[in-house]
Amino acid sequence: MHKKSDFNFGVLIMLEHTSHGGLKFWKLRLAARKKMTKEEREQIRAEEAERKRQEEEERRLLEEAAEAERQAAAAAAAAEAAAEALRRMRLRCEQLRRTKRLCEAHEASMEVIKAKLVEDKEWERLMSCDGLPDARSVPALNRYLSLWDPVGDTGRGELLPTLDSCMRETPEIIKVIGAVEAAMEEADQPTQQQRRLWQEIWLELQVALRRKLDRALYNQLLDLTPHLDHDTMVYAFFQGSPLVSVALWSNTTRSPKNAEHSVQELGLSYHLPPSVVQKECVVSVVRTEYDHYSKFSTSYSCPPPPVPPASPILTLLEDTRPPACEVEPGELNLRKVRVQGGVWTINLLKLPPQPQRLGENCTIKHVEDVASVVPLSWGSGYQAPPEGGAHKRKTPQDLEAETKERELQLQKLVLLSIQLPGSAFWFEPPQMVLWNHRKKTWTTDCFHDTKYLEDQRILKVRTSELGVMGLAMSRFSNLPFMSWQLRPSPGGAAETVQLVLSGAVVVATFTIAPGSVCLSDLKDGSRCLLTDLYERHMTTCELVQTLQSYGITLFPDADSSCYMEGLPLKHRATEAHAYYCMALMSRVASFSWSRWNLLAGGQRLVFQMQLTDERTGDLPEPDENLPLVLVTPTGAWVTESCELSQTFSPTPKHPDKFSADLLHMAELEGGPRLKTAMQLMPTLLTHTITHMLALSAVLSHC
Repeated sequence: MHKKSDFNFGVLIMLEHTSHGGLKFWKLRLAARKKMTKEEREQIRAEEAERKRQEEEERRLLEEAAEAERQAAAAAAAAEAAAEALRRMRLRCEQLRRTKRLCEAHEASMEVIKAKLVEDKEWERLMSCDGLPDARSVPALNRYLSLWDPVGDTGRGELLPTLDSCMRETPEIIKVIGAVEAAMEEADQPTQQQRRLWQEIWLELQVALRRKLDRALYNQLLDLTPHLDHDTMVYAFFQGSPLVSVALWSNTTRSPKNAEHSVQELGLSYHLPPSVVQKECVVSVVRTEYDHYSKFSTSYSCPPPPVPPASPILTLLEDTRPPACEVEPGELNLRKVRVQGGVWTINLLKLPPQPQRLGENCTIKHVEDVASVVPLSWGSGYQAPPEGGAHKRKTPQDLEAETKERELQLQKLVLLSIQLPGSAFWFEPPQMVLWNHRKKTWTTDCFHDTKYLEDQRILKVRTSELGVMGLAMSRFSNLPFMSWQLRPSPGGAAETVQLVLSGAVVVATFTIAPGSVCLSDLKDGSRCLLTDLYERHMTTCELVQTLQSYGITLFPDADSSCYMEGLPLKHRATEAHAYYCMALMSRVASFSWSRWNLLAGGQRLVFQMQLTDERTGDLPEPDENLPLVLVTPTGAWVTESCELSQTFSPTPKHPDKFSADLLHMAELEGGPRLKTAMQLMPTLLTHTITHMLALSAVLSHC
């Protein structure tokens, strides 16, 4: 029997296996565990510590080996990536140098072509023999102005111009004013003095036109008898021309019954308040198709882009958006709206002294020193209803009293009813505006109780002031574009391509030829518009001005993105170069919009590209499964995404291919045929297409 001190109080449970009669049993055997000494325990601890140390050392060695292997792999990958980046950088530099040489050759050819065009234009002007001055010569313009409007003629009846002569000469002076504007825009780095002289003569021509028209009106009002209705004693006169129309009316007896008048030729009618009916005056309505007021407004021209501070080139190019133009409340921002359809000058004129007949053969006329019309001031006395107080509870008697007071105040205003002119298209209700001569801006403060009859296209408004009035409409009725396409002309027409712009209201098709553009089709739904302009070739600037004069804006300005939501500012340099590349390939390839372009951000340009059939030269059927083209500031490639993809992926379809720009990407995709077509592309046609694409800015607005 063991002593008690030799055993531990703990017990070991041991299992023994026995068999009996084919059955297996497990027996529990209790074994006492012998108590270890201190030396044995320390030895066990030391062995355990040594074992852990060896395990830690083995783990550390394994981790170091794995880290070394990872670093080696990363270094190899970095070296390979650096080598690939260096290879692509060298390839990019080589491709861009080739593109630069191509652009420089194109610019040199265009300089020669432009010089030839200027010579031809000058020769055509000399051979026209129309007697008009050279708009580039200020002395010639001064001589023409002194002959056209001799200021020394102060007011003798026989020396005063007539409305017939004034209306007959107006197209000529308008042409000269337009030529001066074109000369200022086309001048190559003019001096400050030359620009100042141009602006002075430009202003003097417009003042002379208005002054001559005022003297003609004065001449017409010297004798009311030929156009006086002797039954009602109402004077009514109208004379019109394509550019200027004049309507004069006077209630000579100042009878309250004769308080309204309608000018059917102008689609204008007005109802005068008692404060005007009681005046001895003439109501003058002069409608002009031209607008010489808006150009003096501070919000007319696009603000210049700010000069950015020193920064990386991508940031510098991104932040060149012109700032939004700010105006005071009630003033019209001409960066957002445009006055179209001409202007109406409605004034109350002082009646000149009428001739007094003393017999059958004797008439006395009073000759004034100043032979020009004199506008009369008029104050309506209108008081706008006070604002506020809407939270107060009002009785029916109070509401009725307010309504009567409002109607009584409105009776003090002049009621105008204007049929929207047919010389422009109105895609939304316009707003009436008045020119403020002091502030040099259009304002809406004086108009009240505005109503628009859409079915009759009539605008009714009450005004507390008279003067120069116009109709303003948004510049962005057709922007941003719904879609666009640049394609070869159908039938393989030589040296022409087509640009299709689908706005929110109209769809326009332009045929682009070397140096000129013509409108091929313009539709508003199923209705064809401006058919008289079809196939009439003009320069790109003339086309833009012509369409804008009709109220059709398809060519946005540089600051348009400030006034339209959801338009990211695209990389300007990349966008401009993409237009040039598209123009080079436009006779053998089609480019069209992509729904992913605006969602791709400012650094990415996304569009569809499709080559023509190699045998027939025609475009195949549109295929929305074709891969999309992505152009960035650093390269261009065909992506894995298509127009029908659920999400857009910028991953290249061929990662092993690299192209610095759209030009070299097209050469890789199109092969020798596309390269040959680009080499044979006429320089002037390329320039015209590039200019049209830049004016429409399709990649920034669709």
